[in-house]
Amino acid sequence: MTVCSLCTRVIPDTIPPPIDGLCTTCHDNAQRRILFESFKVCKLCNAHIADQYNQETRSAYEAYIEDGLCPTCRKNPPPPNKINTNPTQGEQRTPKDIEILTQYCLTQTTEFFTDQYETTCLYMNKQCTKQGDACYTCENNPDPEHIPNNACTWHYIQPTQNKDFKHWLSHLMYDYEEKFVSSENITTVVSILSGKCLSQGKRHNLANRIAYKDNHIWLDMADEFWRTIKISRENWEIVKHSPILFRRYKHQKALVTPVKPKTLTEAREYANKLFNHLNISEEHRLIFLCTTISYLIPNIPHPILVTHGPQGSAKSTLFKLIRRLVDPSKIELLTLPHKIDEIAQQLDHHCVAFYDNLNYLSQEVSDTFCRAVTGAGFSKRELYTNDDDIIFNIKRCIGFNGINQVAEKGDLLDRSILVELTPIEQRKTESEVDAAFEKDQAQILGGMLTILSEAIRLYDTVQVVNYQRLADFHRWGCAITEALGFSSEDFTKTYNTKVDNQVDETLNNDNVGLTFLSYFTKYFKENGKNSNWEGTPTELLNTLKTEAENLLRIPTNQKAVWPQEVKSFGKRFTPLFPALNKKGFCIRQNKGGLRLIFICLGTQTKLSSYTSSHLGVLGVSGMSCGTFSGRGEEYNIERVEEKLPEVTPNTPDMPTFSFVDSKGRQPTCCFCGGLIEDWHWVEGPLSFENPAHEVCYRLEVEKKQQGAVV
Repeated sequence: MTVCSLCTRVIPDTIPPPIDGLCTTCHDNAQRRILFESFKVCKLCNAHIADQYNQETRSAYEAYIEDGLCPTCRKNPPPPNKINTNPTQGEQRTPKDIEILTQYCLTQTTEFFTDQYETTCLYMNKQCTKQGDACYTCENNPDPEHIPNNACTWHYIQPTQNKDFKHWLSHLMYDYEEKFVSSENITTVVSILSGKCLSQGKRHNLANRIAYKDNHIWLDMADEFWRTIKISRENWEIVKHSPILFRRYKHQKALVTPVKPKTLTEAREYANKLFNHLNISEEHRLIFLCTTISYLIPNIPHPILVTHGPQGSAKSTLFKLIRRLVDPSKIELLTLPHKIDEIAQQLDHHCVAFYDNLNYLSQEVSDTFCRAVTGAGFSKRELYTNDDDIIFNIKRCIGFNGINQVAEKGDLLDRSILVELTPIEQRKTESEVDAAFEKDQAQILGGMLTILSEAIRLYDTVQVVNYQRLADFHRWGCAITEALGFSSEDFTKTYNTKVDNQVDETLNNDNVGLTFLSYFTKYFKENGKNSNWEGTPTELLNTLKTEAENLLRIPTNQKAVWPQEVKSFGKRFTPLFPALNKKGFCIRQNKGGLRLIFICLGTQTKLSSYTSSHLGVLGVSGMSCGTFSGRGEEYNIERVEEKLPEVTPNTPDMPTFSFVDSKGRQPTCCFCGGLIEDWHWVEGPLSFENPAHEVCYRLEVEKKQQGAVV
C-alpha cells in the first residue's frame, strides 16, 4: 500500500505512483505551482509556456527545461522575424494577476457555453474538499458505489456574471497564490471568460428543476453532487453525471433520495401514503394525486391548484408538504408581490409556485397567472443599461390558497382545479407533522416516480373522447390514472365534474352572468325550449338590468357592480359565452348592419343538411385560409357558386336524429361551438359532419343574402 507523502492519501494499486511519491492530484498541483511560479516563456516566440502546457503532456514541460522551446516552436519553428531577440528579458517577465487567475479557471473548466437567454456559463470540475484528515464530500456522498478516501470529481454549472463566481475567484487566487486580487482584475477575468463563452461556446437550454431531453424526463435533485433522476418508460434511476440541463437558485433545497418500489402495486401503496399527511377528502383524492404527479412532467400546461376553506383546515400545511416532495425550497410558500415583473421573477425562479393566504386577485394579476400556466414571456430592462433586457420564459405549476375562493375570473377558473378543505378534527404540532412526513417522504416520491414511468408507457395508448381546456393535462391525467389502477373514464368524469363546478363559480361570481341565468331560465321555461330571444345589445342590457333590480336586488347604479353603458356591457358579457354555452345556452351575434343578439337553448331543433359547398358559399365563421377549423376539412370559398339552400320550416312529421361520432363525441355547432343533441332532416343529403343550430344557420344565410344585395 502506497501513501502520498503530502496528503497521506492512499494511492490505489491500479494507479502507478509517480516517481516523486505523490498522488495524481498532489503531483498535478505541484507541477502547476512550479509552472506558474517560473512562468517561463519560449526563447523563440516569447509565448507563455503555460498557455500550451495545459494541452500537452507532462513530458512537454520536461522537454522545455532542456531546449527552452514551447511545444509549438519545437514542432514548427517560427520565421526569423518572429523570433524573440531578447530571451533574457522575456524570461524575467512577471505574470499579472489577471493572467494567473485566468489560467487557474481554464484548468478547472470543462466547457464554455451560453443558455437560451445568452447568459454565459462555465461547466466546471469540482473535486472533493479535505477537512483535516477526512474528506468531507467523500464521506457524505450518498452514492453507495463511491469509495471514500479516493479523489472524486463531479461537474457543476457556474454563470460567469453571478456574484458568487466573483467570490470564488477571490478565494481561488488566495488559495493558490496566498495573495489578494483587486475587484478590477476580477471584473477583467470575468469579461475574458464571458467573451470566450460567447465566441467559442455552444448553446444549451437550461431548465428549472424539471427538463425533457433525449425522450426522457430529467429531475434535478439539487444536491451538492449535482445528481439527477432520469425517468423513462422502462423505469427511473439516479444519474451521477447528467447532461447540461439545469440552472440553480439560492432558495432551492435538495430532493430526498427516493426509495424505489419493487412492483407497481407497491408503488401505488407508496404514493397513497401521501394522504396520511394531508387533509383531502375522498372525492378530491384522485384528481389531486394526478395533479401532484403531473408536476414532474415538463413543458405542458398545469392547472392552478386552488384550495380554500375555513381557518384550521391545513391549507398552508398541504402546500408545504407538496412543495417538499417535488420542488423543495427554503421559501416554501410565497407572498404575492404588487408588481408584475416581480411576479414574473418569482415564477422564473420557482418550478412550483404556491401562494399563501390570498384574498383578492386583480384583473392584471389574474391575466398574468393565466399566461404563466399556458406559457408566456416577460422582459424588463436590466439595471444600469440602456437597451439590455432580462428575459423570462415561463410555464409553471401554480397554486393559491385562502379562506375564500380567490379565483373569480372566468379565464382563470377555466385553468384551475378547485379543492375545498374542511377543518381538521385532531390537531398535531408542526414538529410531529414534519417528523411523520419525513419518515414516508422517500417512499412517496419513489412511488410517484414509478407511477410516472408507467404513465409514460401508457400515454400513447390513452383515448380521450372530449378534451377539456388543458388538453395535455387531461391526457396525462388519464395516463396517470391508469397507472394508479383506475380507468381513464374515472379521471375524465372527475375532471368534468370539476369543470362544471367551475362554470357555476364563473357565473355566480359575475352579476351579469347571474342575472342572465335567472332571466333566461324563466324565459325558456315559459316560452318553450324551441323558442329563441332576439334583440339588440341595448335591449338585452335593459332587460337584464330590470331583472337585476327587481328580483336580485343588485345595485345597478354602481359602476363597479353593473355596466353602465353598452360598450362596458359587451366587455363583461362576451367572456361569459363559454360558460353559458356549457350551461346549454347558444348565443350568436351578427357583425354587419343592425347589431342583433340571438339566444336559444342548445337542445332545440338543429339543421345539418348543408354540404361542404354550402359552407363555402356561406363563409362560415371559424374558417381561416379556406380550412374549416371544427373538422379540419378544406373547402374552397371563392370558387364555389352554388345556390344558397333554402331553410325548410320544421314539421312534426320530419324525422329527428340523435347522433354521436365514432369516438362517442357529441357534435357541436360549427358556428357558435355550442353542444347539440338532436336535429331534423332538411332537404338535401343528410350530413352529420357539419351540424348547426337553426338560428345560427339562419343568421349566416341572411348575412350572406344581405351581402349579395349590396
